[in-house]
Order: sequence, then C-alpha cells, then structure tokens
Amino acid sequence: MTPFRKKIILAIACLANFMVVLDVAIVNVALPTIKHSFNLSQGTLQWIVIAYSLLLGGFLLLGGRLGI
Repeated sequence: MTPFRKKIILAIACLANFMVVLDVAIVNVALPTIKHSFNLSQGTLQWIVIAYSLLLGGFLLLGGRLGI
C-alpha cells in the first residue's frame, strides 16, 4: 500500500470520527427542547441519550461489517 493511500484512509477515518462526535453533540444540544416539548424528567432524558448511543454504536458496527 502506498503512503498516499494510507494518508487518504487516515483522513477518511478521522472525518468519520468527527461526524460521530458531531452527531452526539447535536443530540445533546436538542435535549432541552425535547425535555420541554414532551415534559420529560431528567432521568428520562438520560435514557434517551443511552438508547441513542447504543443504537448509533450498533449501526456503526453493522455498517462497518457490511463495508468489508
């Protein structure tokens, strides 16, 4: 594998990691709006974050497996 190709793969992996972090940050920004819209408690919001993170991780694993 050429050094240029390794750099491209590294850049794509870094971009994908940035998108995951950005995705989770957007969910955290939306939590106050979700809380007020549905009159949820703080504990319920924590379950939303946990469920979202688990689903995101599961789909990332599935997508990685399908991409092989």
